This record gives sequence, structure tokens and C-alpha cells, in this order.
Amino acid sequence: MKTLTAGLMVLMAGATSSFAGPAENELPSSVMTSLEEAQLMVHEGDALYGIRTADKGAEAAFASYEKAIEKNPVLVEALWKASRAAHWIADKGQNNKSKPAWFEKGIDYAKKAIAIEPRAVEAHFWLGANYGSYGEAKGVLKSLALVKPIRKEMETVIRLNDEYQGGGGYRVLGVVDYKVPGFVGGSKKRALENLNKALAIDPANAFNLYYMAEYFHAVGDRYKALDHLALLDKCTPSPDVDSADLKALQEKGRKLKKALG
Repeated sequence: MKTLTAGLMVLMAGATSSFAGPAENELPSSVMTSLEEAQLMVHEGDALYGIRTADKGAEAAFASYEKAIEKNPVLVEALWKASRAAHWIADKGQNNKSKPAWFEKGIDYAKKAIAIEPRAVEAHFWLGANYGSYGEAKGVLKSLALVKPIRKEMETVIRLNDEYQGGGGYRVLGVVDYKVPGFVGGSKKRALENLNKALAIDPANAFNLYYMAEYFHAVGDRYKALDHLALLDKCTPSPDVDSADLKALQEKGRKLKKALG
């Protein structure tokens, strides 16, 4: 009788174990599946974004990132990459009427990423970048109204990781300062200081070189502008400046060189 009782207890213990729920830190299989599917869609978006041109590829990448977000709305990587893709589409697009809507999408996705992960430096950077370009697309008054939010985002980028995008936080602050008139807070002196900080972090960064050239053009120093454009022509792709970015920057550089005469 004791043997039978012991056997029944073993069977009951086994049955209890078999029907037990997931371990405390274990995600249900359905959640894991949605996360894995979302990550695959992000990888798909990355592949498409990596071969983008000015007029194709980026929208397909954006669609992949949106699918990833639909599968997993809290996947921060998908959110900030959707923001980055939206900025590229608007910035390179020929349809001026559609630009603000794309920048708004970039702003929305970056904000969602920050709400989930406040220390996501990528999201802060692309929020600031979309703010700036959105302001330019909407006109002078809107652009001036967004100066403080842009500064706030770039100061956060610097605090979190001042080397992100080759000193991108300093670079954007510098661009804001030489584009914004002095009577509303712009400063050519401060612009040069911030652009030099970016160049000190990454002297071969094509973005840093182009915007330093643009700065010198703005202050009337043709020779220094040409010096930086010559360095830009020698740049090669890097982790912070891929082939598509480099091609676009060097094209802008050629136009600026023509304007310099």
C-alpha cells in the first residue's frame, strides 16, 4: 500500500510539473516569436537601407521597419531606424509637399523610442535632425521655433555619447548656430567651436568636413571652405558615413564648390 501511495505521489508531482506555467523570467513563446519576427524585419530593413539611393530603397526599408514595429511596438531599434529612414526619404525626395509629412513620421517614431528608452542616443539624434529639417521645410518661423528643441536633443546626444555619428551632436549644434541669425540666438563663434569639436572627434567624417566647408562659405572664407571640400572629395565610406550618405555629401560638396567659384 505504501508503494502504491508513493507511486501516486510521484505521478501527481510529475503532472503538476508538466502543467506548470513558464518560469518567472521566461517569455511566452508567442512573445518570443513576435520579437524574433520583428528582428528579422529590422535586418531586412537594414539590407534595403544599405543599398538605398536618392530615389529608391529607403521607402522599402521604412516599410520593413514599420512591419517590425507592428510586430513589436517596443522594439527601440526599429523605431529609431524608422525615424532615420523617414529623414532620408524627406531630405532626398523631390516632392516638397510630402517632405513635412515624412519628417513628422520621423519625429513621431523617435519620440516613441525615447519614451521607451530615454537613453537611446540614436533616437535623440534623429529626433533633433528631423526637427531641424522639418523646420526648414515649413519655413522660417517654424524653423526658429524649433531651435530650442533641437539644441535640447543634441545636448542630450553629447551627454549620452559625444562620439555618436562622429561628434554628430556638436556638428548639429554648430550648423544651427551658423544658420540661425544672431538676434534669435545664433552665433558664428559658437558654431566654429562646436564644428571644431566634431572634427576633433572624427577628422575624416564626411559630414563634419562638408558642414565645416559650408560654415566657412557662410562667413566668407572661400579658401578654407575649398580646403575642407578637397578633403571631402578624398573621403571613403565608414561606419558613420555609408556609401549612400557619402555620395550625397560629395554631390553637395561639388555644388558648394561651384558656388564658391
